[in-house]
Amino acid sequence: MTGNPLLLVDIGNSSLKWSLWDGQRRTPTARFVHRGVDTNAHLDEAWGTLGSVECAFISNVAGPEIGTSVVRWLVHAGIAVRELGSAAWFLGVRNGYKEPAKLGIDRWLGLIAVDRNGDQAICTVDCGSAITLDGICPNGQHLGGAILPGFRMVRDAFERETRVGLVEIVGELETFARDTQTAVCSGLWLGCASLIARFRERLSAVCRCPTRVVLTGSDAHYLLPYVDPPLDHEPDLVIRGLEIVARNYDEPLAYTSPSAM
Repeated sequence: MTGNPLLLVDIGNSSLKWSLWDGQRRTPTARFVHRGVDTNAHLDEAWGTLGSVECAFISNVAGPEIGTSVVRWLVHAGIAVRELGSAAWFLGVRNGYKEPAKLGIDRWLGLIAVDRNGDQAICTVDCGSAITLDGICPNGQHLGGAILPGFRMVRDAFERETRVGLVEIVGELETFARDTQTAVCSGLWLGCASLIARFRERLSAVCRCPTRVVLTGSDAHYLLPYVDPPLDHEPDLVIRGLEIVARNYDEPLAYTSPSAM
């Protein structure tokens, strides 16, 4: 490093998050919702006072349009850019996908970021626009995962395809809900919590050890009361993964932007 900080950028399907890393510590993660807004105007406001930045490391699952806007802004500001893609191996983590590059970069960075000290398998659960689950054994072998629609995606489908009407997302779960609003939300939370329990059970059986769940993503807090321990909540798991990559940039890693979720 030249002494200037690195910019860590996580472009999700709905929000753009970032943090600065100076080689020792990260600044608190900031964000804005990028869907349906003037990206350049938001970047001017968010990054216009960043000061000298050596390089930006980018994770992007939102597609080429916003990715191009972000890269152009950074290049215009004189900041070098590294757009990251998933690789077959990195720092002891082995990608379980048949075609490793097609694993979403956010999922790959989450696997890199989790603390694998100890004898537990880990199930990472990212609750955003989509909900992704990934399983990794204590030896760093990623087994694969599952993807399902996120809470708001399902909620929107209910509103669009039924006569339920506007559904407000609430955190309370009632197995025997007595109004439609609560029944819809309870079905979402209970369904996802049940999937996590089943996924954890199978992961423990395959790895022959207990499984710890790591929750991340904008809607993870809704699930916290309904997932059994051992359980960690890591709101900035992808940013943490970006930091690890930045600290170990000379390690083998594919630097191509993925097109898959």
